[in-house]
Amino acid sequence: MISLLFGKTKGLSSSLAPRSSSSAQSLDAVKPQLAIYMAGEGNRYGHPHEETLTALTEAGAEIYGTDIHGTIIITTDGEAFTKQTEK
Repeated sequence: MISLLFGKTKGLSSSLAPRSSSSAQSLDAVKPQLAIYMAGEGNRYGHPHEETLTALTEAGAEIYGTDIHGTIIITTDGEAFTKQTEK
């Protein structure tokens, strides 16, 4: 599950399941610049799924995950955003 997508449109997506056909439509609509997922290091569910990472990479998104980057802080003024990571 992708927790947050920041894109060129003003829409945000709070959940994305890239195995469905609607997810490609969602990515086209949002045009994500940044995707954040939450997953524990070495989690037993195998998150994030490779299909998810591939779809986001192909859409041009920078991908950050709590299992790799630790705490991720996004600050926005509603138009632009900055990111900070713990690691």
